[in-house]
Amino acid sequence: MVKKKKRIEIIIPKKLFQIIRNFLAVIAGLYALIKFYNILLINAENMVPFLKIDMMLTILIVVAIIVLVIKEGKD
Repeated sequence: MVKKKKRIEIIIPKKLFQIIRNFLAVIAGLYALIKFYNILLINAENMVPFLKIDMMLTILIVVAIIVLVIKEGKD
């Protein structure tokens, strides 16, 4: 009975940690999207190649954040 109680106490903070991590990932993703749309609106006519590079960078950043969330959630 004591061991089961300790186990429950360990599982709950891990789930809370995962929820916080996912929330941070969502905020970071939204920030990247907003940044991308701002660049799209400002530089749509002038800098098309720059746009593509920036889009790739934002996608890479979002993917990296998602991978970090998955790795830290499993640990």
